[in-house]
Amino acid sequence: MKSVRLAPETVAELSEAAAWYESQRPGLAEDFLNEFEAVLRLIETRPASFPRLLDAAPDLNIRRAPLSRFPYSAVFIELPAEIRIVAVAHLKRRPGYWLNRVGK
Repeated sequence: MKSVRLAPETVAELSEAAAWYESQRPGLAEDFLNEFEAVLRLIETRPASFPRLLDAAPDLNIRRAPLSRFPYSAVFIELPAEIRIVAVAHLKRRPGYWLNRVGK
C-alpha cells in the first residue's frame, strides 16, 4: 500500500475550506475534516476505485475522490512511490485550476 501525501497547496486549501465551514456553524469544520480523512483512507486502500479524470492528459493517472457530504473532491495522482493529493477542489469553482501542480 502506498502512502498518501498532501501537496503544500492542498494543506492551505483544506485549512481555508475548514475555516469557512467553521464560520458558518461551529463544529462544521470538524465534520468536514473528518470526512476528508475518511476519503484519504479510501484513497490509500483503493485508489483505482475512483474515476480517472478524462480532461487530464491520458498518460497521467489523475483521479478524483468526492466527499459525500460536502461539495469538494480530493484530486490525486498515483505516482510510483506514493499517492499525492494535489488539490481539495470545490466541485463548482474554477475547474482544473490545480493542473499546474501535477508536474511538481
